[in-house]
Amino acid sequence: MTGEVLLWEQHVRVRHMITRKYLKVLKDGSIHLEDSNSDPLTVFRLHSVIKEKNEIEYETYCRIEHVVSGRWISASASKHMCIISMRCFH
Repeated sequence: MTGEVLLWEQHVRVRHMITRKYLKVLKDGSIHLEDSNSDPLTVFRLHSVIKEKNEIEYETYCRIEHVVSGRWISASASKHMCIISMRCFH
């Protein structure tokens, strides 16, 4: 994780733009922000919805997998928050 061009399914960390903290998923599936970039619970993998190239391009759609738990992040418009689910997209 060097800050270079992102590739699909490569390990990444997601940073909150305002607080500059890292997105973290706890064992119970709740989402928190973390100061440290060395916490393994801050590592995610981006999966392409429609894979055209190996590199992730601007304005592409992706699915976000939490690496440690294998859970997927999904959004809920009614709750205005992200939810961690156990849905499998294979």
